[in-house]
Amino acid sequence: MIRALLSIVSMLSLLRSAHCQSNAERAAANDLTVLNYALTLEHLEAAFYDQGLARYNASQFAAAGYNGTVYAYLQMIQSHEASHVSFLTNAINTASSGSAVPACVYSFSAALASPASFLATAAVLENTGQTAYDGAVNGITNADYARVAAQIATVEARHAAWLNNLTNASPFPQPFDTANLPSTIATAIRPFLVSCPYNITLPTVRPSGVTLDSNGRVVATGILSPSYTRTQQDNDITALNYALTLENLENAFYIYSLARFSSADFVAAGLPSYYYDFSRTIADHEQVHVTTLNTTINARVSGAGVPACVYNFSSITNVTQYLATARLLENVGVMAYDGAVNTITDSALQQIAATIATVEARHAAFLNQANGGSPFPDAQDEGKTPTDIINMVLASGLVVSCPYTPTGPVVVPVLDNGADINRSMVGQMMALVMGVAMIMVW
Repeated sequence: MIRALLSIVSMLSLLRSAHCQSNAERAAANDLTVLNYALTLEHLEAAFYDQGLARYNASQFAAAGYNGTVYAYLQMIQSHEASHVSFLTNAINTASSGSAVPACVYSFSAALASPASFLATAAVLENTGQTAYDGAVNGITNADYARVAAQIATVEARHAAWLNNLTNASPFPQPFDTANLPSTIATAIRPFLVSCPYNITLPTVRPSGVTLDSNGRVVATGILSPSYTRTQQDNDITALNYALTLENLENAFYIYSLARFSSADFVAAGLPSYYYDFSRTIADHEQVHVTTLNTTINARVSGAGVPACVYNFSSITNVTQYLATARLLENVGVMAYDGAVNTITDSALQQIAATIATVEARHAAFLNQANGGSPFPDAQDEGKTPTDIINMVLASGLVVSCPYTPTGPVVVPVLDNGADINRSMVGQMMALVMGVAMIMVW
């Protein structure tokens, strides 16, 4: 009898291990589903630019009233989308059990009726791509995949900002970008699809609702939701305060600069007056980011938003210097968010960070161009570690002192909530069996 009971205990232990492995496998499979979902969108975008730029040349765009840089930038976007397709395909195919989806058959006939309709549709697709990445990044459990998704998402946002501006829309219409669910995106792209050699599978996005359990852990419900340890919870607060440190700097910079320079100063510097209007919009966005981050941090258990530091912007004496510094700060913001999005465990906070990151990228795209540079210089934005970003900020000379020591978050492993629950259940069952065994022996 004892031997039989011990065999049951051994079997339960194996079942426990198998269940935990199954949860990990499900999370890994969903990660690949997210990547294939992204690849589906990148295939669509790549095909659109290939067909559009094969149909129209630079002289046809010039005849339609667009300057020479427009066609050159479209070619750059085309190369970026091709790079995204290649990168995602390779990442998926080299993963265990990974199989990258092929391109579908598309119809862009109405979209390519003229250079103007081409640009209008390009703006729709790039904005859709941004909302898709922001809406699915918190479905990824693999930290490396999450970082790469963020680095592509911010480039999509840069494309969208430039195309919005070109088609007479705001390059950065709101302080937080939209994060659309995969089902919404699937509906949006359906009119462009003729047929696909596969069924488009939509990824699972981890639930964003969280509660604090009796052990002081923030717990989200759902099979693919993580269980948050206190270490992870504290690290999330550190990540938000790291973001707040940067947003406080940006906010103070714009308050100083826009109190010093007027619309007339921009015009006197030979710049369009709307540069001043866009600057005011960016300033408003940074203020909203500061307020939202403070509110979010202070609402968390043990959360306390860091105060602003003491800054020195006296070296900024003209509009040209203002634009150069703004460009630096916004691009540093993109690098900071892209480099830290995979340090956040709570899926709700991860999505907030993603929707701020893409807005920072939109700002940066405009400011790059305002400074004579490319709005989107690379196919993937660079993500820098919190340590590198903090060192860059402190070395800028803009920060005089801080009432705290700026610090950054670390990548913390995520436990699966379902695994924890079943680990507890199996443990109880094992204890019960052992109790019965003791009774039998007695």
